[in-house]
Amino acid sequence: MGKAVVGLNKPNETKYFFPADGNWKMEMLPMKASTVLAEGAVLQIEISGNDVTGNHTLFATENAAGGDFVGIMAEPVIATDDDYATA
Repeated sequence: MGKAVVGLNKPNETKYFFPADGNWKMEMLPMKASTVLAEGAVLQIEISGNDVTGNHTLFATENAAGGDFVGIMAEPVIATDDDYATA
């Protein structure tokens, strides 16, 4: 078995991802407010209780409430961004 390219519980590096058809699809998505996300972080739709909020957030390891994989962050969200505290 080959060695893992990305360490456990570390953000992925987007250079290791290649779409099957060779075309990236870049989208701007509404994000959960005040959430730092690294480049390469995996996203899911935010679920609060059993309700979908319409925002996106870091993919939960257990994915217990049924959130689905949405995509991979192409650039980071950092606390000093102008809209960091805005969903």
